[in-house]
Amino acid sequence: MESFNAVGTMLLHNSRADESGGFFATCWFMVLLPVVPLGRYYVRQTGYREDGGLLFHRATTGYEIVGRSRIRWTEVVRTYLACWIVMPGALVGPIVVALGREGDNAGLHGGLVSGGLVIALLTLFVVYRTYWRPVREVHWADTTAGRADGRNWQELATTLQIAILMGLLGFFAGVVIFFTALAMGSSRRPSNPSRTRTPIRCSTP
Repeated sequence: MESFNAVGTMLLHNSRADESGGFFATCWFMVLLPVVPLGRYYVRQTGYREDGGLLFHRATTGYEIVGRSRIRWTEVVRTYLACWIVMPGALVGPIVVALGREGDNAGLHGGLVSGGLVIALLTLFVVYRTYWRPVREVHWADTTAGRADGRNWQELATTLQIAILMGLLGFFAGVVIFFTALAMGSSRRPSNPSRTRTPIRCSTP
């Protein structure tokens, strides 16, 4: 799993490590925040490396994928709520409310409240990840009797999710291009060049 400038794939842990060091994690397609879940795995972390410079940051995490599991949509919904609603709301909400009030230091007070909420949420997340997150027991599927393990269906679901994401990105790009062209067209006023009219003389026989 690799991300470059906050764009790429990343495993987000769903459970604490068990006695063997394995844990469940969901692979996400990331654009700064989790966008689409691509799969859920039972893995062991084998390494982590960061390469950085002035204009880029690359983070590479090594995993040993032991098994593949079905996506748990409760974990997906919890990830969406935490990354797209709770954290942005705690970061932006107090500032917006403070700016709506009268006062010289309203923005400063809103920023302090926002920073305090973000720090409290991050602390709670670390405590949850370290102590409260459950350790899920592994139940291996029996595939010796010729039963499908669901891999083909999950690969199809992954393909559909990526296709839906690309369709949405194409739709929004088309909307932006359309309104940009509309704005540029409206800014250009049509010119009416003056035409010299030549009078026509009719002679009566």
